[in-house]
Amino acid sequence: MASYKVYFKFECSPETHWGLPTAEEVIIECERSYEDGQASFDSDGESSTIKKWEDVVDDLDARWEGESLSEYDYIDQAKKNPHNNEKTEFEDGTGDVNLETTKIEIYSDNEWKDLKETKIL
Repeated sequence: MASYKVYFKFECSPETHWGLPTAEEVIIECERSYEDGQASFDSDGESSTIKKWEDVVDDLDARWEGESLSEYDYIDQAKKNPHNNEKTEFEDGTGDVNLETTKIEIYSDNEWKDLKETKIL
């Protein structure tokens, strides 16, 4: 049984970041774990099962397109505002957001210890 760690990022374009106007993109780095046999969604958004690393990418994309995956689930609320202006990081929203899968680690066990292969996407 294989397991997979998928690394992805949300590329956000907020109008303000920590309460200050910004024109810079803000990246939220994320990771999620999967195992063979786990319920997932295929590339058409239909129910499926994880059988190979491509299924992990399909599941992540289907969740994003189906709006059951959100950048807000991965924002670290414990971060301290560097400007001390008592504003939250994305108080006015995250702006336009893109999801990009960057890397998948494929393990030959279900404890994510025996790394077999890494796919850089």
